[in-house]
Amino acid sequence: MSLHGQEMHFSPEELERYSRQILLPQVGAAGQARLRNASVLVIGAGGLGAPLLGQLAGAGIGQLGIVDPDEVSLSNLHRQTLYSVDDIAHPKVAAAEQRLRQINPLVSVSTWQAQASPEQLASLLGPDSPHSWTVVCDGTDNASARVAISDACLRYGVPLVSGSAQGFSGQLIVFHNQAGSPCYRCLYPEVEEAPVTGCAAAGVMGAVTSVMAGFMALEVYRLIIGTSDSTREPATEIMLWEGLDGSIRRFPLTKVPTCRGPHGRVLKSEA
Repeated sequence: MSLHGQEMHFSPEELERYSRQILLPQVGAAGQARLRNASVLVIGAGGLGAPLLGQLAGAGIGQLGIVDPDEVSLSNLHRQTLYSVDDIAHPKVAAAEQRLRQINPLVSVSTWQAQASPEQLASLLGPDSPHSWTVVCDGTDNASARVAISDACLRYGVPLVSGSAQGFSGQLIVFHNQAGSPCYRCLYPEVEEAPVTGCAAAGVMGAVTSVMAGFMALEVYRLIIGTSDSTREPATEIMLWEGLDGSIRRFPLTKVPTCRGPHGRVLKSEA
């Protein structure tokens, strides 16, 4: 991303607000400018999305988008840290937008109270969309949404940070969605026939969602700032975090030659 003189200018408020990040040699003024120029779409404003949005707003992501169909309920409050009892029965996207503007009024927020359907995603990510998203984050907890989000990001070439949390454990994957890179269907070929068990049925510790949201935020920053070796093709890994003992395991994920991509088409492997 080219940075012109005007883009590198920071107001006194910005310099004070982001000073602890700018001090980091991996970030600096150039990295903070990239965060300010970035647009991140967060799909799902629940256990993962709510704390993730707070992190992204605090870090100075310039444009945030939020997609969620639900209203705040009392059972959300132990883990969905953007909300309070005053938000119960209000749309999550509206409550989240209000809170994010309190956290950082310098961030622009757009909201859609809608399901993550293929049609909705096409309108947000497709060539006719008024937005150009740098990264998409998936914090949903149902199979159909996860497949639709992965398909849309693959089709339009947008990096996808996908997180999940259940019980005391969490999973994180970054799909780079470049030619020949794997997608969600490569990991779960039969995902549409095997519904994801959400927190409402299986339960989750609130701290687990915050930890996984933190991991997701770090991956968003890495993608935007460019802390990885740009000369190497980005690898796709599954990260599994176990909260009971603090262990982290990583497994590589490669493109499945017969992976069925968007609309059920068989996508040929580039390998």
